[in-house]
Amino acid sequence: RVPKTEIIAAAEERGMLFREDSTNEKLDYARNVVRHRVLPELLRLWPVGREKLLDLADDAHKVASYALIKALEETHFKSEKKGGATVSAHCSREGLSTLPDPIALAVLAHMAQSTSAGGWKQLSRANLLKVLTAARNGGQPRFVLEMSKGVYLEATADRVRSFPGP
Repeated sequence: RVPKTEIIAAAEERGMLFREDSTNEKLDYARNVVRHRVLPELLRLWPVGREKLLDLADDAHKVASYALIKALEETHFKSEKKGGATVSAHCSREGLSTLPDPIALAVLAHMAQSTSAGGWKQLSRANLLKVLTAARNGGQPRFVLEMSKGVYLEATADRVRSFPGP
């Protein structure tokens, strides 16, 4: 809900360098065609559309957050900390296996993010699905996959765990 001009001004006020991806203006990418052509035309035809879409996004975020909290409870999610940093996290393999895919994937992403110290940006849905499939197959044999810059997810017979690599 914050206009780009306000974001840039706030960054400059704090002495932060604002950088924009050089591809953002190129119409070679579908995301930019939507951003620069489709959305402006849609909002021209539907003046209240911006506010409606923002409300929808807010509602979706609240529902997703609530579902994640409940899923973490249902899977008995726990994290282990050392010196204030999360060094590993785990949940019940069985509990994770019973969740619908989108919610189970959110739990796995949360696990990886909680142990990554910011290195989780390369998480892919395809890799999260591999771990979920291994968990649903009973974690046998033990399945370990590097998710992103030294963050691993492991499925075993009883749990799914995230941890930083060596």
